[in-house]
Amino acid sequence: MSKQKEEEVFLLKNITDIIGKHARNDVLYPSLWAEKNRVMLDPKGNITPFSFENAPYQKFIVDCFSKYSKYRRITIVKGARVGATEGILLNVIGYNIDVNKHNMYFVSAEQRMLDTWVRSKFDPFLKDTGLSKLIKNVEEEKARIDNRSIKMFSAYDMIIFAGANNPNNFRTYGGKTVFMDEVASYPIIKNEGSIIKIAEQRTASYGDDGIICLNSTPLLKNSDLYNEYINGTQHKYFVPCPICGKKQIIEFGKLDENKKLKYGLDFKHENYILQGDVKYKCKYCKISFPEGEKRKILNIGEWRRTNSSIVKDDIISFHISSLISNFASWRRIVQQFLDAKKTGNPAGLQSFNNLVLGEFWEYQTTKINIRKLRANNILYNAGDLPYDVDILFFTGAIDVQGDRLEIEIKGWCKNYENYSIEYIKIMGDTNEKEVWEDLKNIVINKKYICKGQEKYVTLYGIDSGDGNKTKRIYEECEKINYSLEKLVILPIKGKDTLTNNEPFLLNTILDVNSKSHRIRRGKQNLLFVNTIYYKDTLFNWNDKKEEKEGKKTVGYTNFPSDYEEEYFKMLQSEEKVIEYNKYGQAKIKYRKIRERNEALDLFVYNIAIMECYLDVFENVQHIDDF
Repeated sequence: MSKQKEEEVFLLKNITDIIGKHARNDVLYPSLWAEKNRVMLDPKGNITPFSFENAPYQKFIVDCFSKYSKYRRITIVKGARVGATEGILLNVIGYNIDVNKHNMYFVSAEQRMLDTWVRSKFDPFLKDTGLSKLIKNVEEEKARIDNRSIKMFSAYDMIIFAGANNPNNFRTYGGKTVFMDEVASYPIIKNEGSIIKIAEQRTASYGDDGIICLNSTPLLKNSDLYNEYINGTQHKYFVPCPICGKKQIIEFGKLDENKKLKYGLDFKHENYILQGDVKYKCKYCKISFPEGEKRKILNIGEWRRTNSSIVKDDIISFHISSLISNFASWRRIVQQFLDAKKTGNPAGLQSFNNLVLGEFWEYQTTKINIRKLRANNILYNAGDLPYDVDILFFTGAIDVQGDRLEIEIKGWCKNYENYSIEYIKIMGDTNEKEVWEDLKNIVINKKYICKGQEKYVTLYGIDSGDGNKTKRIYEECEKINYSLEKLVILPIKGKDTLTNNEPFLLNTILDVNSKSHRIRRGKQNLLFVNTIYYKDTLFNWNDKKEEKEGKKTVGYTNFPSDYEEEYFKMLQSEEKVIEYNKYGQAKIKYRKIRERNEALDLFVYNIAIMECYLDVFENVQHIDDF
């Protein structure tokens, strides 16, 4: 086998051939150390020696950290449940503590979570491998400096556990190896620059021997992690088809020009996937094989370099998808995809791409298309409804301005199809009680005829803002809810730090009259909303307004024929953009391109109120289950 072929194919035996002459077999490379010193539980709960049999793709990556390895910059981009921290990083750290002694940093996004991980995962790892006896007793003042956790395993060598949320964690000590876990979630520290660049300085005293490891599920393209990966070798794991024997990457699916499956996960159903429903269609022979073959083909797979560009010979990067993990079934993966697709929100598909496929996500600059929305005007007037429309329930969203309240009522149907029912303005000074009395009358009395039956609006939400009207809004909501003796109106506050998996949070508000901010439980509630998530939902619904084969797409919106042009212009008042800071880190923003945007805000809040009602009040995850 030629030297070039060895670089491209990277058979796992190559490292043994290259460095076997230079070390004792028992400490040759980290994978052998792990198999000799670690234990694990088998499926029956019995303690057995550690083995890479369940995740054979880990073994070569682990050995890239050998004391004889040439690699100095190692990037691992991965999906969830591939065992990267447990099967790769812990094994390398154990090897370094026991055999290849030197200072190390282990960096995670947040210090408190990292301290919890050290106690729950790392300390038991030391005990199980017998390494705890090497950990030195360190004085209290040395054991925690600048909120760092330090474990010393020789008179001069230590591992420092540092949170990326505080750059002071990287002061004072140098480190030959810096492990940077879940890099994509690292915060941006003002006036400090990229945490990766700061951490790199810790290896400077080791010259060319310093090692940087980035291990993370990805987020956006053009991020630090993305650039590290594409500028590396882009190694991917190739496995043979059990039928034709040709080696290929396991991919989720590729479609031909007729939208038929060329190769990838082969599944027939579009709702609930049962065990055995999912097979893999080979890229070459086009024959599908069951998941039962996965374990066998993984064990005879190999890493291959896919970046043909010139890369420094001490840099290597890997991509690991959950599709090749024995800890994540194909059935479950397909079900996650269908659930994400079903909501019609691109944030769900982004999470699937990032966390399951281990792929980077790219946002496009977008804005609401007025022409498409105008085409959805149908023959009903505001405040009225076609007789045959089956509305499941109604929601209302309220925006507070200095001289008026603006309200939009939405009716919700299966598949998130929705009807704009009525856009109401209550004119008057919102510091005066008359406006709020009018709002109370609407909340209490507003009802609509649906298939001959009267239905009240189920739940309202009102933007509580951050200004001088917040206290007044809380008080007015409380008055309305107490007068009806039930929860019908919620103050809303934007909170874009909420995750895509939990885009809203219904919480008891703080006592606005109490200096101690004690919580008044059971009296008033506040709905926190990730507005970016719900704007993503609306924009995605707008992108898919065309009917397909007589069936309306997810989130199809119907508008009254007498809605004014100004309403649609307000829906187009923001556009979605990506902004980069001076360190190249990306942030998604919605940029205002028009002064008035009340209609857009009300639509977004109505979506959030709808989801809150389904989840909290009805214990339903999807509107089709209502």
